[in-house]
Amino acid sequence: SWGQNEYAQLAHGDGVTDLTRRVEYPREILPLSALHVVGLASGQFASGAITADGDVFTWGANDYGALGTGSHKHVTYDLPIRIKIPVD
Repeated sequence: SWGQNEYAQLAHGDGVTDLTRRVEYPREILPLSALHVVGLASGQFASGAITADGDVFTWGANDYGALGTGSHKHVTYDLPIRIKIPVD
C-alpha cells in the first residue's frame, strides 16, 4: 500500500499516522503476505481485504463503524484485524 497514512489506512504497523509522511512507492502489508488475498477495498480512511478462506481483515479508522468491528468508537488500527462475521 502507498499514499497518505493519516489514519493508519496503509496497515504497515509502524504506528505512524502522520499526514506529512507519505509512502511514495507500494509497500507490502506484511501481516497479509502469507494469506491468499482475493479481494481488496480501500477508502479514504480505512481499507479491507478478504481471503480465499473467507476471512475478512480491516484496518485504518473506525469512524462510523467503517471497520466492521461492531463498534462505532473512533479508534485506528495500523495493522489488519480479523473481523468476525456473524453466521445465522
